[in-house]
Amino acid sequence: MKSIKFSLVFILGIIFLVSCSSDDDTASDINDDGNNDDNPVTEVENYFPLVVGNSWDYENTLSSPNQQDVVTNETLSIFETTEFNGSVVYELETDNPAGSGPATLALSQGTLVKDGSVLFYTGEFGLGLNNFPEVNFEIENAAIYNTAASTNAELFSQDGTIEQEFQGIPLSINYTLSTVMGNNFDTFESNGVTYDNVISSQLIVNLEIIANITDPLPISIPILQSQDGVIVTNYFADGIGLVESETNTNLMFEDIPIPGFQLDNISFNTLQVLTDFSITLE
Repeated sequence: MKSIKFSLVFILGIIFLVSCSSDDDTASDINDDGNNDDNPVTEVENYFPLVVGNSWDYENTLSSPNQQDVVTNETLSIFETTEFNGSVVYELETDNPAGSGPATLALSQGTLVKDGSVLFYTGEFGLGLNNFPEVNFEIENAAIYNTAASTNAELFSQDGTIEQEFQGIPLSINYTLSTVMGNNFDTFESNGVTYDNVISSQLIVNLEIIANITDPLPISIPILQSQDGVIVTNYFADGIGLVESETNTNLMFEDIPIPGFQLDNISFNTLQVLTDFSITLE
């Protein structure tokens, strides 16, 4: 490396020009198709740009065995900020709640806070089960991702019990909800678009369901053995945000020795892919 003496004014001028050029490239090189071919913003590490007015369009495909796929479209957007305990809290909304996918519906029913390398979520996550009581979880400060964490590191865990009644039978739904850091990808392809610098994370819901019989004698009967019934895998592209989310729901019930009480196994998949976006980086 050559050692050359420059004047302080000249050096500061170069730094200023480089800085301005870098900002302009970042804004102009990101195309609507999700690619940033000329100058990938790998150094930014901004996997969910939080600016009011930012929006993302998704195509959602619900697939169930022996049924035709259901395809819907929605736009998720950031519409408001508030301040809480010194942090900026971002609120999101979807323009199609009825056709929303699990990940975007949860985001539209909660708030986001970014703290360094961590994106935190507070809100409500529902299982969206058919032929079964609605099960919703209230979540506070759950880490969706942490870019400083290693692969498979647990980021958040919450457990509890929800009491429900189904077909006249009281149910105890024991759950453990956790988020786990996933893999990093230099490139990741989704919906025909290749994204640079992508991270992934998972939301895992482990469920156990017990039927509490009181007549003629009190007895507890397990109807769902402990299992990871819902797994949500999210992919975030640097400088863009959530580019894909896949939710796999599989609940395998036990044979239930209760007259008139029947539960069919539940299995379906929801794939959400980004189709367009309009964002400004912080």
